[in-house]
Amino acid sequence: MAWLLAPTRRLEVLSIIKRRDALGMLAHGDRDEVYTRSRSEMVALIRIAMGGQVAEELFFNDVSTGPGGDLLYATNVAAQMVGACGMDDTLVSYAAVQGSALNDQNIVGRVLADSIGRDQVERLLQQQRNHVRSLLRANQHLVAALRDALVERHELIGSEITAVLEAAGPSVVVDEVIDLRGDATALVTPGAHQSI
Repeated sequence: MAWLLAPTRRLEVLSIIKRRDALGMLAHGDRDEVYTRSRSEMVALIRIAMGGQVAEELFFNDVSTGPGGDLLYATNVAAQMVGACGMDDTLVSYAAVQGSALNDQNIVGRVLADSIGRDQVERLLQQQRNHVRSLLRANQHLVAALRDALVERHELIGSEITAVLEAAGPSVVVDEVIDLRGDATALVTPGAHQSI
């Protein structure tokens, strides 16, 4: 997902070697120092985090506890977007809430404790997962290429990751369509390919 969505991300390590609580992982980061993020960058981070869970659904028809940390990260980003950054349907900052049951120490707790904020976070996460599902379904060849390389080598570093992806062939472009209700869905553009 980082390769498909955020070409400005630096792919550092892709591994199936167990480390602490992780059975496998992709370490990626910003190429340059970042002080602020746009809405599209925040959405890309959520989508990247959803990649593991969606890949499990597509390839195994099931979901494990493995991507739980990624879902935690995606929830935190979505809650920041909704409750602190004005990047969703509300411009209310939950940081302004004082002296109430919502006065949790952190913005994520405040947003998720509020039923409307929680619904907005859920909707945002569901929309992004739907987009990721369409994108990964259209680009299963890339996931399969990485899988095969990892079975053989167990770990890929930096340019090894991109070499596998480039050798696998072009990525398929998936366009996002927003309907009048504001629901984001994804649509594979027939015959449209993006050179990688």
